[in-house]
This record gives sequence, C-alpha cells and structure tokens, in this order.
Amino acid sequence: AELYARINARVDAMMAAGLLEEVEALQPYRRHTALQTVGYQELFDYLDGKLSLPEAVAQIKRNTRRYAKRQLTWHRRDGYWKHIRPGEPERAIRWVEGVRQEGWQLATTEENQLLARKTGGVSARVFFAGTGRKKAACWPAGQPAESPLEDMLLHETVLRLEEQGGSLCLPATGKLRAREMGCTPREGLSNGCTACPPLPHDEGYTSWQVPSAK
Repeated sequence: AELYARINARVDAMMAAGLLEEVEALQPYRRHTALQTVGYQELFDYLDGKLSLPEAVAQIKRNTRRYAKRQLTWHRRDGYWKHIRPGEPERAIRWVEGVRQEGWQLATTEENQLLARKTGGVSARVFFAGTGRKKAACWPAGQPAESPLEDMLLHETVLRLEEQGGSLCLPATGKLRAREMGCTPREGLSNGCTACPPLPHDEGYTSWQVPSAK
C-alpha cells in the first residue's frame, strides 16, 4: 500500500539524516519514557549488540507500520476521520469544516455498512460485501449522491476499495462521479448489481472497477 511505502521511505530518510547519531548522543537518557518509542528502542538494541543495523532499521519500519495500523483502527472507531489523497487539500479543508460546523461523521456498522452522519441523523449509507480483490460496495437505490457529505461518502468508498482493488455498483446517475474518481466500467455487468450479491440493487445499476492503489 502507498502508506507503507511512504513509511519505509521516511525511515530511510531519517537514517540518512542522522537518526543513528542522534540515538548515540541520547544513550545516557535512554530510560526516559520519551525515548522508549519506535525508532529509538530499535537503535538502542543495535548499539547494545542485540541487532545488526539492517535488522534494527527493518524493525523500525515494521513497528511504525504496526503503529500506523493501530492509529487507523482508532480513527475508524472515532468516526471523524477521512482518507484524503495527496493533492486534495480542498477536500481536506471541506471535511474539517463539515465536522466542525455540521457534525459530519463516517461510521462502520456491524452489518458492514458505511454510514455518513451529520447533526440530525444519517444522511447516506453504502453496503459492503466480500474481502480482498472480491470486495464490493453498493450505493442503495433511490439514495441521492449530490450533497457535499454524500460526495464525501462516495469518495471514501472508492478509497477503501482502492486498498486492494474492488468493484463499486452505482445507479446511472453516478456514472460521471465514478469516472471522475478513476473507475472504469466492468464489461458484461452493465445492468444489475451482479458483482456483489446479496446487496440491495435495482435495474439500471452499473458495476465499476476500482483500481488497486498497490
């Protein structure tokens, strides 16, 4: 995934910028809580002869990835988080404004639905099914996709499917938005949500392939 690749590159950049030398200078203070964290602990083990330098760097990358995964899990429970692609500052600003002014939230339910909420109740929802490359999402029939919050929900759905590639089923009115987000029509599935049974669907739905971000 792009996030993990960026974590690995950042660790390499930190090492090149002198992280090891910084840790060496901090050895007398290693018992302080602030230094018992990812990046310092692994290099202290290297200086103690417990790890080789390549092993220490590999462990920093692994432990940082694990920490990032725990952060994502926490954010999903919180509801106020939102994935944003690099290069989408306007969307990030709009999301923050929506959270502060209208109480926007994105929440995952036990029924495998992604809900878009605001002050006053649920605005829209998306149904998910499957896992990995067979993961699919469906926009319910009759549900509009025109408000800023509904657009955020559709955007979030596409980004979640991008993690491994998946399919997205939309009514005819969603075709333009699907193309704008980089999706392509799935051949042979122009009508009906056959990509993701048993999700609710109606005639006139189109199944779109969401490209994998990997």
